[in-house]
Amino acid sequence: MAGDWIKMQVNLPDKPEVWRIAGMLSIDADAVVGKLLRVWSWFDQNTENGNAPGVTYPLIDRVAGVAGFAEAMVLAGWLEHLGSDLCIPNFGRHNGKTAKNRALTNERVAKSRALSNAEGNAASVTKTVTREEKRRSNTPPTPKGEQAEPAGFVRFWAAWPKSVRKGGKAKCLQTWRRADLEPLAEQIVRHVERMDATPDWTKEGGAYVPAPQVYLNQRRWDGADLGELHAGQDRWGGAL
Repeated sequence: MAGDWIKMQVNLPDKPEVWRIAGMLSIDADAVVGKLLRVWSWFDQNTENGNAPGVTYPLIDRVAGVAGFAEAMVLAGWLEHLGSDLCIPNFGRHNGKTAKNRALTNERVAKSRALSNAEGNAASVTKTVTREEKRRSNTPPTPKGEQAEPAGFVRFWAAWPKSVRKGGKAKCLQTWRRADLEPLAEQIVRHVERMDATPDWTKEGGAYVPAPQVYLNQRRWDGADLGELHAGQDRWGGAL
């Protein structure tokens, strides 16, 4: 005996052999399917791979419950003579022990692959999260209260000429924010650039360029006439 189940094709009711048997026996096609199930199940439980030594037509007819069913199966090609015995052709492909073991193995393999894929996806997500956490851990934390430098201040600091007094950037940034100078950035930068082209700031290698902190505190751009700056006059009289 091979087991407690057999395999049947889902399109079995529509096969020409089923309709041929139904026509020969003058019974419904669905009834043929049910009787085939009974016959194949009997062969599965009582034979080895569909070979049935000593089994006769009348025995198969009794299993099916219809006289002439065995002969109709022979004419349809679903029952054959093997010498003096009867057998179900290709029975082992679908209902024998080997076929069942193969089907069970395929099912186990499919489940194993599904589980492996699920674990692989979980591992991939975990790895991605780990990389993100590592990236965050390698990023220096922003000191409490610290913010990015305003774009206007960045331009101001870049425009300020190099000199011995260019320093105190942090304090200049504090002044910039405290005095809310960002809206005036364009005016301030233009003034710095113009002053950097005047003799007051260029003479003696920039020795008279004021400290940027002093410049911001005194708001030296206020009231400056950019046209006058071409003459090289710093209206603050060189206070550093």
